[in-house]
Amino acid sequence: MTYQTTRGLAEDVNALLNVRLFRFLGLETSADYSLKNQEMSNGSATLTFFPRSECWSLGIVVNRKTRPDETGFRLTFSLNGIGTIGR
Repeated sequence: MTYQTTRGLAEDVNALLNVRLFRFLGLETSADYSLKNQEMSNGSATLTFFPRSECWSLGIVVNRKTRPDETGFRLTFSLNGIGTIGR
């Protein structure tokens, strides 16, 4: 968790959580909260499925912004040692 202030114009709190819920399922979340505007300015959540071999993974990413108001979804496919498609 971090706290950031910018010349008295903004005060933001950022939180990040990365946890392996089960052996085959991981969750990563992040959120930015504006103390000055008293609202969440940006947030995302990634749910990732890891097969038994763990050499590849498949995920879904949800990204939410409030200014401008938009929500995005992405599917990702990742191979260990090579990279990720869909980011």
